[in-house]
This record gives sequence, C-alpha cells and structure tokens, in this order.
Amino acid sequence: MTALQRIETSNSFNVELAQYVTDNKQASVAVAGSGTWSYYYAAKQFISHLETNDAGLLDGLTEYVAALRRLELPANTYNHRISAAKHCVRHIIDSRQGDMTATDRAGLIELLNDVQQMKIDKGALEVGSEKYLNIDELRAFITRCEDKTIKLMAIFLQSTGARVSEMLGVKLSDIVCNKKKCIVRLHGKGNKERKVVISAAKVDVMREHFAGETWVFEHNGRQYSRSSVSQRFRLIGFMLLGRNVTPHQFRHSYGTLVYEKTKDIVGVQRALGHSSVATTESMYVHHQLPEDERELDIGDESELRALSPEEEATLAELKKITEGDGLIDELQEVKARKILSEI
Repeated sequence: MTALQRIETSNSFNVELAQYVTDNKQASVAVAGSGTWSYYYAAKQFISHLETNDAGLLDGLTEYVAALRRLELPANTYNHRISAAKHCVRHIIDSRQGDMTATDRAGLIELLNDVQQMKIDKGALEVGSEKYLNIDELRAFITRCEDKTIKLMAIFLQSTGARVSEMLGVKLSDIVCNKKKCIVRLHGKGNKERKVVISAAKVDVMREHFAGETWVFEHNGRQYSRSSVSQRFRLIGFMLLGRNVTPHQFRHSYGTLVYEKTKDIVGVQRALGHSSVATTESMYVHHQLPEDERELDIGDESELRALSPEEEATLAELKKITEGDGLIDELQEVKARKILSEI
C-alpha cells in the first residue's frame, strides 16, 4: 500500500484540501465582490467523500468516480464534480512533491488521465419550449406579478439574459449610466466579466426599491439568497402561469427571443457569455425541419407538363446534338422542357 492509499496520510491531505478550497473561495469573493469559487461546493463534496469513506487519495478518487457514475447524474453535473475532484488532486501533486515517490506521483497522474468526462449530447442542450417563457408568458409574469421584488428581478433577467447569480452579484459600482442607457458589468462563471445593457429608467426604479448601499439587489444590507429567490419565482409562476418558473428560464427566453429577432448567433453568444458559439447554437438554433418543409420547391411544377409531338422532336434533336458527349441528364431535360415551353 502506497502513502497515497493510506488513511492516515490522506487525513493530512484532507486538511490541506479543506484550507485550499476555503482560500480559493475567499480569493474569488475578493476579486468579484460576490459569489464563490466555481469548484467550491463540488470540491467540498469530494473531500467529504474521502473523510466519510476513510479512503486514501488514490483509492478515494477511484471510489468517488464510481459513486458518481452510479448516481447517473446529468453530464454537466457529473463533469463539474469530476473536474473539481481532479483539480484537488492536481493541487496535492503540486504541493506535496517532496512527500511522494515517483511511483505515487505516476500513479496519480495515470489515474487523472484515465478519468474522462462524460460526453454531452448536443441535442440534450437544446432549449425547448418547456425551458423558457414565450413573449406572452413573459409579459403576463411581469405585468401581473404583485411581488415588486420579484417583478424587478424578472425585468432585469429578461432584459439582460443574466444568470441569477450574476444578477444578485451586481454592485452599484458595476453600473455606469447616461440619460437613457446603463452599462452593467456582470461577473460570470470563472470570474469572467461581460457587459450588458439595460434602460436607465429600469435601473432607477430598482435602485429606489431596493435602496442598496453595496449591491443593486440588496436586503437589509445583504445579498438576496439564490435559493429563496428561486422559490419565490416558482411560487409566482404557478400562481400566474400554472407552471414551474425558474429565474434561469428568463435567461433562456432572452437567448431564444433575441436569436429569433436577429438571427445573430455570435451576438447572442457574446451577450450570454458562452465560451463557445457551438454551445449557443446547440441551445437556441433548432435544426429539425417539419415534414411539410423538407421538400425543396424551386418553381412551378406545372412547367413539367407533357411535351407536344413538335417539342418532342426538338428535344430529340437536342439530344442527338450532345449525345456524343453524354451531356444530357434529367436536370438538363427539365431545363430543355422549360425552354421549349417559352418558344
């Protein structure tokens, strides 16, 4: 049994990993002013698995991967947890080089290479009607919502395509306005920043209602809880629309409706902050053709009427002229018929 498999050695790794995760969380908050390290919760799950199962690092990672597979998680969730676990292991490899034998190090690196992410079915990413609100549903939700806090949050999400975590993380200092428009700096996944636009009139109402000192969406000096906001959206969705409504559906609505309006997939990608245009395309560009649209009609089929004896004789003469080169095919016959009909 190697040092990486022994429980007592792994316990010291767990302590270091716990501190490493905490440090990354604090660093993320310091940079973005809100939110947390993207791997924070997934990394804590991996550390908890090691502690709960009294497993060393090498065996622990192997067992963790097997446990995740048994859960049959969605590909995105599985890949995120695997990435967090591998990130933690790489940290130990880098920080504990002096404590490892060449065999230990090689074994961990080999295991990391063997643990592959799950392939994502592009079709599964497609945003169908159940995942977003159409224009009538958006209007109904916003105009009929009596909870002003949720109404204003819905307006912000619908106007900008922001994620709910990005919305809740907007500081007053992130907004620059002129008379009509405001530029809002969002802090997205991986602390990536992007800018969105919203009318100054809407921002003025939000500032007045929430009266925040640090964040735009502030409650008693603190940020709103993502879970509590989601619960309120869900409740109001059932009351007003008779269906489950989540804040993220407003982001999907933005992507769907803006693409339908502009057909600018790159513009939608940049507005939503996707790292790849392929992701945006697979979500919002629907490539399936209805059956009644699959036939390509390029003209009036009445032009393909039966030829008269005179036209048949002319067509035969055309064939005879080009017969040696083999240039006549069915398409050319169609063209010839059309030409003859115009004589």
